[in-house]
Amino acid sequence: MGTIVDLSLELDALPLGGALAATEGLELELEPVVPIGPRTCPFFWLFDRSLRTSRSDRIETFERHVEDTEKVDDLVRIGDVENGVLYRVGWSGDELPFVDGVVAADGAILEATATSTEWTVRLRFGGPTRIATFQQFCRKHDIKIELNRVVGLEHERSAAPATLTSGQAEALLMAARMGYFDRPRTTTLEEVAASLDVTPQAVGGRIRRGLSNLVTDALPVGDDRGDTRSGRDDH
Repeated sequence: MGTIVDLSLELDALPLGGALAATEGLELELEPVVPIGPRTCPFFWLFDRSLRTSRSDRIETFERHVEDTEKVDDLVRIGDVENGVLYRVGWSGDELPFVDGVVAADGAILEATATSTEWTVRLRFGGPTRIATFQQFCRKHDIKIELNRVVGLEHERSAAPATLTSGQAEALLMAARMGYFDRPRTTTLEEVAASLDVTPQAVGGRIRRGLSNLVTDALPVGDDRGDTRSGRDDH
């Protein structure tokens, strides 16, 4: 039936990442368009969650940075919503290696969001062989990806438990052993990262995504264990 892959990606692997890195506090959501190809994702949303208006200094700074991005010909505001803006973007050139890798493996981009630290992307492939083709393409073209979750479509639709990646499990175990989840904390994210020889941003992402997967496991959609409408006080 196919396979869903959730992964993290360095900002510079896709256009607009450099502008996001220069303007902290913004969130970007691409709107993929089928069929996938070099001109995929001509629309995206940009949000400044700290405000209730689309007139944000950070958003304007982002726009100025985008104008200087080599892979973008033009940027047009389509409409504004509370704390966000919808854009249409014109990509320049055909060199989008990450997208090419998805195309080479007959995949599709389902979701793509980004902050000032990384892209989070959801892909769909025909199965493990296609995923292997995609990973091989990424290695060949030095595209650094981190797999966060791989699940069959049938399990995705039935809300079956997700599996932690080895990186997520390692980060969660180390954080727990070092007292990161204690109150008060007895260690910092920087110390956990140093013990794993990774950056604080990387270990923070692994902990966040790992906890998200564990919550999904424990409280699947449709499970009445997570229904709080009964008013029962569980303390």
